[in-house]
Amino acid sequence: AELVNHIAVALDPQQRRNWQPTLESIEQRSGSPGRPGAVAEFVYAENGRRLVMQETVMERREPDFIAVNYTSSFGSTQVVNTFEALDDERVRRRIDSMTVSCTTSARKYASGATSVFAAR
Repeated sequence: AELVNHIAVALDPQQRRNWQPTLESIEQRSGSPGRPGAVAEFVYAENGRRLVMQETVMERREPDFIAVNYTSSFGSTQVVNTFEALDDERVRRRIDSMTVSCTTSARKYASGATSVFAAR
């Protein structure tokens, strides 16, 4: 399977809503969606509160790598996504992240979370 399309599938707004059910809207602020330098605003409804996050695409190496930075009033999270075709129908995405809290300066690392999604 060609992974170039899988990065696009993973970044598709409808796909995001499938695994981020509290996502209310995405507004592109600058650049081309999914391309380095692009900035988008994400709005979530989290437990009765409105959470606004800014996504900045930092790097994209096709066919299997994209790095983004998310910022909000709570902090900043750097996320690296890598993709691996399992077969023609399924793709595994691995997510590694580091979050820095704005309120405590604490750092939290998460490594190796994986999910499998449809290739199309």
